[in-house]
Amino acid sequence: MEVSSLSAEEIWNTWVAVPAVDSRGQSRLEDANLEQVRRLGGKVSMTEWNWNGWWAVDKNQAALDSLLAKGIGAASYLHAILRQGDLINMACQSMLVGREWPINAIRVDQSNRRPAYMFPSGVVTQLYSQNHGSEMLAVDLANQSFYEAPYKMGQLDPQGKVARVDVIATKSEEVLTVHMINRSFSRVETAAIDTSAFALKPQEVELLILEGHFHDKPKEGESPERAKVRREKVSSKGDTLEVRLPPRAIVFAKYAI
Repeated sequence: MEVSSLSAEEIWNTWVAVPAVDSRGQSRLEDANLEQVRRLGGKVSMTEWNWNGWWAVDKNQAALDSLLAKGIGAASYLHAILRQGDLINMACQSMLVGREWPINAIRVDQSNRRPAYMFPSGVVTQLYSQNHGSEMLAVDLANQSFYEAPYKMGQLDPQGKVARVDVIATKSEEVLTVHMINRSFSRVETAAIDTSAFALKPQEVELLILEGHFHDKPKEGESPERAKVRREKVSSKGDTLEVRLPPRAIVFAKYAI
């Protein structure tokens, strides 16, 4: 298939469903080494992971080449890694600092004409590293919305039904965090979070919302950063909280335990 025949949404739908999806449409990580460790016992570290891909053709032929898509894809990869957290003790993102490749976390200018800044993948990694608990929780999913992702790009192979919202939950001694990725290209999604199993007190729930610019090239006078995190508070008085998930965004809901 010619790249020029793909729409921006078709490309986006593949790039954000990383590295593959399970029967629930959630991100999964399959690796023969992990299965061997699971069989024999032990733990592993992933010393180099990333959303690692770029166009092998002239990217000007493609309708999309978005750093934000790669950042949302990196979040999906993190969800897949965390789902294997019983085996993976540590995972280090590759390309922390760079000046050319589009997968680094921090972009630097070799001439020092402008300050270093974060790429979306770096903002994503920082968000998760600072806001996840040490205990992974089971998540029951219902009334999910899906899209079809029929294409494969390199090692990215999300073929099948992909959940528009990918969800994990983690807990520390003091905080319960629900981590949600809205992969939707243009749809606002609503998540109803049921915390009845935890008997939480009424409270102001903190929302961390990562959003970004769809296009990589900043406008005149605009910051080069393509993604930022903002904070909101929402009132939770019962066991169910409805949270609005903007398209192409990551939302964390943080509850005090």
